[in-house]
Amino acid sequence: MNDLLKSYLSRIENSVEDLRSALEHGREAMTTQQEAHERLLKQFWSRGKELSALGETFKDYERLRDENDRLRRTHNELQERTRRVLDFAKALSEEFRR
Repeated sequence: MNDLLKSYLSRIENSVEDLRSALEHGREAMTTQQEAHERLLKQFWSRGKELSALGETFKDYERLRDENDRLRRTHNELQERTRRVLDFAKALSEEFRR
């Protein structure tokens, strides 16, 4: 085989080896990127679930706050009525004592 042909074949073999190495690095990089993508996707869904749970918790909090306000108003109203009944009872007992 002549030297020129050997030189071309040697260059082709080197190019093929470089190409194989580049493909291997590309495959490794793609695998790493896929793993990172899957990890980020899991984090995204996890955050979505957390946000959904927080949204439900906030709705529950609003309902409880509204119920607490209603109960507080009812309690204040009952206290006021009880004071009036007590005042009437005192006045009535003083009338009987006279």
